[in-house]
Amino acid sequence: MTAFWAARTGRERVLLACLAIVCIAYALMVAVWQPLQRHRDTLTSDIARYTRTAAALSDATAQGAVFATPAADTPLPAIITDTAATYQLTIRRLQPTPNAAEVTLEDAAFDAVLLWVEALERDQGLRIVSLTMTRRPEPGLVATTLTVGR
Repeated sequence: MTAFWAARTGRERVLLACLAIVCIAYALMVAVWQPLQRHRDTLTSDIARYTRTAAALSDATAQGAVFATPAADTPLPAIITDTAATYQLTIRRLQPTPNAAEVTLEDAAFDAVLLWVEALERDQGLRIVSLTMTRRPEPGLVATTLTVGR
């Protein structure tokens, strides 16, 4: 390497040194700065989502726990579908049974699912008979299957 460097003129040495500095700066940007920036963006969006969830929960707490009873003639699948849309949840499968309904959701944010379940119980007077949540590889997402009854 020293023979290579010694064979170069002064101008070539300066150009090679500048090229090395630019390459090192680029490598640092790609290997360090960009991953940190992506992680920061993810954390910022998580904080915003948690803030919205905390505000919704505090609003619910401030209003008091008033349990509503839905009209007996309102079909259970209609209540589930309408409230799921309010919380931006997508229902993959909805299987009505005589006294309940089995619901399978697309992968959704954990906090949105919890808020929806809480709203079903509080606002609609429904009860959750069973609930299964499976953590997904993406942070904050869960696969959810539940049985909702009157």
